[in-house]
Amino acid sequence: MTALEQPRLGSDAGRAVRRLVNDEIQRIAAQFVDGGDSTFEFLCECGDLSCRSAVQLTLAQYSTSTAGAVRAH
Repeated sequence: MTALEQPRLGSDAGRAVRRLVNDEIQRIAAQFVDGGDSTFEFLCECGDLSCRSAVQLTLAQYSTSTAGAVRAH
């Protein structure tokens, strides 16, 4: 592998990485916002590795998503 090549993640692995990033966004945002209707940009978890869409959610919406639900555009 050259320095310019990127390892390819499968859609499940890519979705898992994006979920970890989104969980970290939620954790950090919660330190600065006390509830309310503020929205934050989370990474789309659709599974398409080329997708760069953002999903606008409040922290309450992010928190109440059912376990295993994909937050996607």
